[in-house]
Amino acid sequence: ASNVYVFETGRWKRVNVIKVGSLPHNIAFSRATGLAYVTNGGSKSISVVDTKTQKVVDEIVIPGEGIPHNLTVTPDGRVLVVTLKKTDRVAVVDLQQKTVVKWIPVSKGHHGVAVSPDGRWVYVSGFGSDVVTVIDTATWTVKTTIKVGKGPHGVKFSPKGQTAFVAVGKEDRVVVIDVSKHKVLRGIRTEGVPFWIGVKR
Repeated sequence: ASNVYVFETGRWKRVNVIKVGSLPHNIAFSRATGLAYVTNGGSKSISVVDTKTQKVVDEIVIPGEGIPHNLTVTPDGRVLVVTLKKTDRVAVVDLQQKTVVKWIPVSKGHHGVAVSPDGRWVYVSGFGSDVVTVIDTATWTVKTTIKVGKGPHGVKFSPKGQTAFVAVGKEDRVVVIDVSKHKVLRGIRTEGVPFWIGVKR
């Protein structure tokens, strides 16, 4: 499939179908630019969608062996960070140049990725490991790693960016992180295998 489906939230009715690349997986929205970015695993690209016209306006190819999977866009709408299946690195995409400008090594089997509300930090979970990799966006280098437990996946920051929350699937818990220190504050036990996570604004 190569479709993104648009629903009207008031009625939860499907109102449009947008053709994107092959095997779309995830979407990131930029409030700064009004654009949405869709990872296409089959075509190894990012479709750029204008949310007002609901049309694809560009496509950014991700070179190399990795398969675009999850993604996050910085608050200013200038940079996209894309996780890549089958590799242990993420791609940093300059959205003005529309190209990958840097590759950053991360932990094994990374999946989840999130940027802090102030744009300073990017957290990348490593589902095949027990850590979250912390990327400093001032230098686009790895600052540190945070040991959170086996199988971290979904990552979200609180609205003010003081804390981050990580779904640790293989240990059935959510870990709370102090972003100022990049340290675990506590764990919250859950049932089942937590995979994704959401934070109420």
